[in-house]
Amino acid sequence: METEEITIRVDTEAARAYRAASEQERRKLDLLLSLHLHDALHPSGSLQDLMRELSRKAQLRGLTPEILETAGKWQGEFERPEQGEYERREPL
Repeated sequence: METEEITIRVDTEAARAYRAASEQERRKLDLLLSLHLHDALHPSGSLQDLMRELSRKAQLRGLTPEILETAGKWQGEFERPEQGEYERREPL
């Protein structure tokens, strides 16, 4: 993906955190901001379109169906009881 540098205004704390981040963390933040800007300026149409785009982006980042399946199992480790508090469950 071709990139271009821009200047944006953020709050002081965000600027400080970005400057303190490692080069690898800054690259990740750059990508995240780029995706959010793109999504904000070009909102997708249907839910199906959004799901296809998320799947494509996940695959580009190396997320395989196996990894996503494992992540889904981890998500199941926490369950919301009626009282609204989270309690730990055994992994599947």
